[in-house]
Order: sequence, then C-alpha cells, then structure tokens
Amino acid sequence: MPAPIASRSAARAEEARLLYVALTRAADRLAITWAEKRGGKKAGRSPLLPDLALREPDASDVPVLLPERPRPAAAAAPTADPGAAVMARLRNWRAAAARAAGVPAAFLLDDRSLDRIVATMPVTQDDLAAIDGIGPLLARRFAGRILPLLSEPGGSRPAAQ
Repeated sequence: MPAPIASRSAARAEEARLLYVALTRAADRLAITWAEKRGGKKAGRSPLLPDLALREPDASDVPVLLPERPRPAAAAAPTADPGAAVMARLRNWRAAAARAAGVPAAFLLDDRSLDRIVATMPVTQDDLAAIDGIGPLLARRFAGRILPLLSEPGGSRPAAQ
C-alpha cells in the first residue's frame, strides 16, 4: 500500500481509507506483511505505515493447526435434505460476513433471497443476478463467495469443472 498504480491523490486517499478499514476491522489480530522486492525493484514497507510500532512474529503468533479427526460414517453420509446443508452454509457465510462488516445479517441478504438461491442453485454470476432480490450489484459482490458454497459436498448440484 499504496498500490503502485495509485499515482493520483484520489487513488492514494482510497488506499489510505482501505488501510484504515483493515486496521479498524481486525477482530483479534492484524498481520501486516510486505514484499522486499516487487518486479525486481525494491519495495519494502508502505509509506502509509511509518509510525506503526511493528514487531517480528514469534512462535505464539503462528496458529496451531490440529489434524482433522476422521468423522464417524454416519456423519460422513450425505444429508437427507441437501438443500438444508446448502442453506446452513449460506447462513453461516452470511453471519460471518455481517459480523465482519458490522451490520445485521439481513442487510447483506435477507432470508427470502437465501431461499431463492437454494431453490434455483445458480451456477454463474449471471444466474445469481437473475434471482429476484439479488440483481447484478449483489451478484458481482457476492458470487465469488456464494457459488462455491453451492458446489460443496452435500449440495444438490455437482461441482463446476
């Protein structure tokens, strides 16, 4: 930050705003990294970060990833209602996204929109945009997050190739 292409003051102001959002929305921790070189040229720390007291990460900063335990056969079996599994994934995503944005979940997508998504199981961003209550703006904003949830195991359509 700022992006090398942000050469005008308005673009640099937008980069500063994005940094402010990142700094103020971090729930527990915020990791800031940068490249020493980019495209063969020296890059280094952003000029937007000169006054921050930064420290090198230590072992306590590295999350511990526990090995996944095998699930019992009954839990691994597909659900009787694949739509319920899809709806649960959509609701979990919506809740997390709303928490991150600091808004009520229904501000992102209301329950009717989630119902319509599960009923139609869109495959593309255009399919998502065609759903009543979604439209092109929300489809462009959320397709990258919603469409993969519809292709996960337990969904009612095969994963896209």
